[in-house]
Amino acid sequence: MRVLFTTFFDSLNYGVQVLAACAQKDGHDVGILQMKTAPREVVDTVPDFPCQLYAYIDRLLITSIRSELISPIERRLFAQVITAWKPDVIGISMMGVVQHILPDVLPIVRSAAPLAFIVAGGIGPTLDPTFFLNTGVDAVIRGEGEKALPQLLQCLQTKRPWRDLDNIGYEERGHIFLNPAFALSKSELEELPHPISDPGLFLSIENNEHSNLPLCMTDSTEKTTSTATYYNLAGSRGCLGSCTYCSAGALLDLYRQFVPSTPRLRKRNLWDIFEEISEAKSRGEEKIRIVDDFFIYPKDELTRFFEKYKTEISLPFVAFFHPSQINGDDNFVKLLFDAGLEVLAFGLQSADADFCKKIYMRNTYSKNYSAIYRSVMKHAGTFMLHFIMGNPLETEAVFQKNLDFIAKFPFDPSRRSILTLGTFALSFFPGAKICSNYPGIEKKPRDLHDWHYKSALLAIRHLVTKETFQKIVENSTYKENITDLTRLKQAMQNDIHRYYVFSNAKRLKDRDIYFWGCGDIYKLRKHLFFDTNPLGIIVDSKYHHQNSVDGLKIYSPEEVFEQNKTPIVVFSREQGNIYRRITEQYGNDADVVSCVF
Repeated sequence: MRVLFTTFFDSLNYGVQVLAACAQKDGHDVGILQMKTAPREVVDTVPDFPCQLYAYIDRLLITSIRSELISPIERRLFAQVITAWKPDVIGISMMGVVQHILPDVLPIVRSAAPLAFIVAGGIGPTLDPTFFLNTGVDAVIRGEGEKALPQLLQCLQTKRPWRDLDNIGYEERGHIFLNPAFALSKSELEELPHPISDPGLFLSIENNEHSNLPLCMTDSTEKTTSTATYYNLAGSRGCLGSCTYCSAGALLDLYRQFVPSTPRLRKRNLWDIFEEISEAKSRGEEKIRIVDDFFIYPKDELTRFFEKYKTEISLPFVAFFHPSQINGDDNFVKLLFDAGLEVLAFGLQSADADFCKKIYMRNTYSKNYSAIYRSVMKHAGTFMLHFIMGNPLETEAVFQKNLDFIAKFPFDPSRRSILTLGTFALSFFPGAKICSNYPGIEKKPRDLHDWHYKSALLAIRHLVTKETFQKIVENSTYKENITDLTRLKQAMQNDIHRYYVFSNAKRLKDRDIYFWGCGDIYKLRKHLFFDTNPLGIIVDSKYHHQNSVDGLKIYSPEEVFEQNKTPIVVFSREQGNIYRRITEQYGNDADVVSCVF
């Protein structure tokens, strides 16, 4: 059978990749049609700058995803691709925050493939199956579908009854029937095929265009480690947390209706994961993304895993760890970055421990972060903290604790990328317990103006002293005009960094130096160092094939590392990785200047 999976506003779509692999394993022809990755619509006019800009951004990006964000041209392409593909079965994958667009897109699917069987899956159909069935899909899969979908496809292919299958929901004669839903066992997880990653099986619609390149992949004529694609994998299912803003608790409750002993977390064998990564590398994959909420295994096992990863895999990777796993372990932090970790990221959500525990049912572990940050700086890594904003339950006193907390991490212009702040507006996912704990909270309008304002303030507090920050807060103009506040934040960040660069250019006058990188940043800012004596340009040979640029000889990093500690001026967005390589060679007293504003 020909099985076409469709996703909407989903750049990761890991679950669909695994389901497609399961169907492919049983001999079915599969494809994945990705309809857009971000809630941005294609527009013909741009609003006046700056007064209308933020209202415009709010409308496109911050409010709930709307079907209007799919343009008429993209709708036609969507229908054309489905018709041309001639599917027997169409799988619609939808997250809960997207499901309200189903009544608008399902008629397009029906019209394009009137004979196809349509089944919906994902967290939306799992926790709100009635909505999907009443809207007109033929069936829903509740929970993990790696067993249910192959069984359903086999029944459809052989024209056998399918309505008694586990994890299936359907509508018949005006009544909704929901069969028992079960989670996969640990042994069943171990037996799953690896997610498909063949670009030829992906179809994408974005920006009024259709292509065969997965939206989660990047097409770049100048390939670097930052533009390489990720191979996605999961080491576990479930989560040890009980966060009230997440749907994981509702999913566990569903499984425990039928098997009360269903564990919160089911983990694959760690070394099977290593073998999967090894196979991915042998196929030419260049970056790894472990999609687990937390990559949690015993510390000694993880240490052996990443020591082996460092020597045998050595690919950049993304994974999330729990702060208690790190807990001031400087050697473990060093191992992670040595192995290729791109960023050490944590969901702090709020620095107010009492608020976090009461509202989100989550421990902050805020005391751990100072030690972790020092380790990240020591080993030239990158650190990211996530905060939830736009919560109507958050008071000014709670937000002040966020400001006080972030002030402990001062901005370092030489390592501009060392700390990244991610701020997210509180979203209400299906089954999230915060809605039952605080009835009606999901109906309260989110104050997007306040979210933008506080997000900008949080970033500014990271940049400036307490006295300077207070003057900004007291200026009522900034609260009324967030555009000006955001522009001030960017200007302050740039000014701090410009002063740092100009001061170092003056310090290095008439001295021997090396440049690292010869791309756009080099072309824009090399003139700042005309009074120095550049000996050459360092470039990774696998990404560059010229012998010289601007009359300066091209060197590999290894050639320069054999020499003394000559100052190095970095003109590359890979500054974090470059800084780590230099400090590994020369130590923390290496003379490195970053020119990335």
